[in-house]
Amino acid sequence: MRIVVLGSGKIARLHASALAADPRVTWLGIGSSRAEWGRDAAAQAGADAVGTVTEMLAASPDAVVIASATARHAQDIRASLGLRVPLFCEKPIAGTLEDAEALVEEAERAGVPLQVGFDRRFDPDLMRLRAAIAGGELGALQSVTLTSHDRDPPSEAFAAVSGSMFLDLHIHDFDLARWLTGEEAADVVTVSARRGPCEFLDALGDVDTTATVLRMSDGLPVTIRGSRQDTAGYLMRAEVVGGVGSITIGDERYADYRERFHDALVAQMSAFLDLVAGGRPNPCPGRECLAAMRIAIAAECSHRQRRVVRMIEAGG
Repeated sequence: MRIVVLGSGKIARLHASALAADPRVTWLGIGSSRAEWGRDAAAQAGADAVGTVTEMLAASPDAVVIASATARHAQDIRASLGLRVPLFCEKPIAGTLEDAEALVEEAERAGVPLQVGFDRRFDPDLMRLRAAIAGGELGALQSVTLTSHDRDPPSEAFAAVSGSMFLDLHIHDFDLARWLTGEEAADVVTVSARRGPCEFLDALGDVDTTATVLRMSDGLPVTIRGSRQDTAGYLMRAEVVGGVGSITIGDERYADYRERFHDALVAQMSAFLDLVAGGRPNPCPGRECLAAMRIAIAAECSHRQRRVVRMIEAGG
């Protein structure tokens, strides 16, 4: 397979390295708007070619992996759709829900598979937890608690384009709430603030500390806690309590998300290649991103207006 990766940052390099190590990939290209970064990323991954986004999309790839900056996702998806090849895009696929909805519809009309980068769905521990829930091993669920802490706070440059803590960090937790329980969110309430040292977040209207509760469609409460800075290390913890048992995973600390979810990220790229080869259905279609984005929008609305927000208000 001939694969192009768009982007040259941390996650693009990780995806490129995973693809280069897969024997099904016979040619790998890196497309970047930053020439020096692109050359460095290509050398690090052992890519076969590097150039601008336009040059790499003209290289007749069999699939495109979009791992550029969040603000570029929408334009890179649109630039790639004309190739009529499978696309993978990191979350979120666009900066606004309206644009994301339009992109998903454009991909569907074009018959182009669009897989979204919710890598936690490929984490072995979380997969086993989901199987235990689905298999009834815990009995009727009583509560779910998800905790996500970054070790280091974001830079001002990143925070300015990431879309907010809800859309960047917690979109994974909002997806997990649906994926683990099999239920949709009915309403959302959140209490959030800027408690750390990043004063620039105030001007952006962003926060670094959150406590959110989702009431799922069956009444189940899902509590999501987050922090942009935890000096003890990166943490992603899940606690599920049921009528006949409970499971907790993820008490370990890591340097960052790439260390914690390395195996999941590699498995995610392998699953995408399966999709490209026609060997499996799309494990995470674009509409899954839309559902998580709607929850993120509702959570941010709840934070700003200090009230419970019904998902119907966010288009859910």
